[in-house]
Amino acid sequence: MNKYKLLALDMDGTLLNSKKKISDETARWLTRLSETGVTIALSTGRNIAEIREYDEQLTGVRYAILNSATILYDTHDFAHPIYSITLDERYVRKALELTRKADGMFHLHTITGSVVDPSYIPRMGEYAMQAYQPMFANVCLHTTDFDSYIKNHSYEILKVCMYHRRPEDRVVSRSILEKENVQLVYSEKTALEVSPKGTTKALGLQRLCDYLHISPEETVAVGDAENDLEVLGFAGLAVAMGNAKPEVKEICDLVVADNDHDGIVDVVQKVFGL
Repeated sequence: MNKYKLLALDMDGTLLNSKKKISDETARWLTRLSETGVTIALSTGRNIAEIREYDEQLTGVRYAILNSATILYDTHDFAHPIYSITLDERYVRKALELTRKADGMFHLHTITGSVVDPSYIPRMGEYAMQAYQPMFANVCLHTTDFDSYIKNHSYEILKVCMYHRRPEDRVVSRSILEKENVQLVYSEKTALEVSPKGTTKALGLQRLCDYLHISPEETVAVGDAENDLEVLGFAGLAVAMGNAKPEVKEICDLVVADNDHDGIVDVVQKVFGL
C-alpha cells in the first residue's frame, strides 16, 4: 500500500505547460489518482480568480492553497475559506510606493480575486509577463486608483506582486522591503511577491495536513521555482519538474519530465504506482 496520502501541486511551470494549459493526459491521470483516495491540492501563488478557468479539468483537486499560502480553500466551498491571512495595509502601501519608483506594474491579490490597473495589461511584455496577458485581461478587477482601493479594501488584501522592468530594480525593491516584517520571494522573471511574515507554501501544506490529520511524511510536493523551496523541504517526498531551477532539483528526491511533457503524469505513475 502506498504511504503517500496527499499530493500538492504548484501550477505555473509545474501543472501548467508553457502555454498555461493543463494537458488532457495530465487531467486524466489526476482524476484517476483522486479516485484511489489520494487527496490532491493546488499549492500556488495564484489567486481564486486565476484558477477558475481550470475547474473542469481539476475535478479531482479537493483543496487549494492559494496566494502563496495566505488562504486555503476546500474547492467544494470557495465561499468559506478554511483560513486566510491578510497583509498589513502599511506594507501594501510601501510596496505600491516602491513599484511606482521602479516604473513597475502593481498587482493585488485579495480574498475575492485579482486587481490591476488596466492600462498596464497591454504592456505586460515590458515586465516579461506576456504569457499572462489573456488571463489578466479576462479575470482581473480593474482600478486606476490603487490608493483609494487599498483604503477601502485593506481587510481583504492577501498578497502583493510587484513586477519590474529589470532584474536590478527587483533587487533594490527586495533590499528595502527586507527591513519590513513581511515575507518576500521572487517569482517569474521580474516579480517580487510580498506576503504576511511567515507565510510560505510550506505553512499552507502544514495547515492542510493539520486540517486533514495527515502527517508531513505522507505528503508529496511538486514544484519548479524559488517559491516552492520551502514546501519541497517540508513534504515527505520532494519532486522537481524537469524544467525546475537547479537549486530546486538539488533539494528534491526525484526529478520528472518537464511541464511540456506531462511531468505530473510521471509523478502519478512513479510515486503512486498507477
